[in-house]
This record gives sequence, structure tokens and C-alpha cells, in this order.
Amino acid sequence: MPTPTLSHRHDALLRLVLAAGAPVQPGALEHSLPASRPTINRALRDLLAAGFLEKMGDGRSTRYAATDAAKAVLGGALASAAPAPAGPGLLQWSSAVLPLVEALRAPLGTRTPVGFESSFVNDYIANQPYCAA
Repeated sequence: MPTPTLSHRHDALLRLVLAAGAPVQPGALEHSLPASRPTINRALRDLLAAGFLEKMGDGRSTRYAATDAAKAVLGGALASAAPAPAGPGLLQWSSAVLPLVEALRAPLGTRTPVGFESSFVNDYIANQPYCAA
């Protein structure tokens, strides 16, 4: 079976979905590609029909994940790509911020409570910079 030829847009979109490492919403892809939402939706539909993507959910909760066929087509090219983002939002986190990201992903009931300096709230003046005080 010959290797399918992907357009530049389809290739870029498929690489983003693969790099995410988790199912991705079309809105997250819209922020990463220089294309309109309808164009991204058409490309997602094409990749879905070609068997490169799997659709999960419907409506606003729709997410797309790469299939094994997509991994096979782009397999070798991904080994030399940049490191994968830390989560489904397509954001790359530095190693210094990873503990904070993990802490924020923890359920609220398991987090350590924090306090604040009451004088900060009491001395607050709206629309005045802190350094002007």
C-alpha cells in the first residue's frame, strides 16, 4: 500500500494532534495554526475520513486523537521533533513549572490551604499601582 501524501495543512494538523499526546479540542488547534476554525474543521473531517484521526464526543466536547495509521505515516519524522507538550492544551511547560502544573491538576480537597497577608487586602486602593503608593 503506498504511503498517502498529506497536504501541508493536514500534515501540520496531524503533527499537532500527535504531539499533544492526548485527545485535542479543535479550539486548541485553532490557536496553534494560522487557519480559521472552519478550515481546521474541514481538515479534521478529511483526516477522520482517511482514518488518521479518531473522534471522541460530540458538539462542544468533541476531541480528536491520532490513530495508529497516523503514527505509522509520521512515525520517523516525530522522533526528531521537539519534545511533546505536557498536556492536552498544546502548551510546552518548562521543567521548573511542572511541579506547579501537577499541583494545580490535583483535586481541590487534596491541596494544601494557603493564606494571605490581610494588610494587602485592607490597604488596597482600586486603580492605583502598588509602586505609586
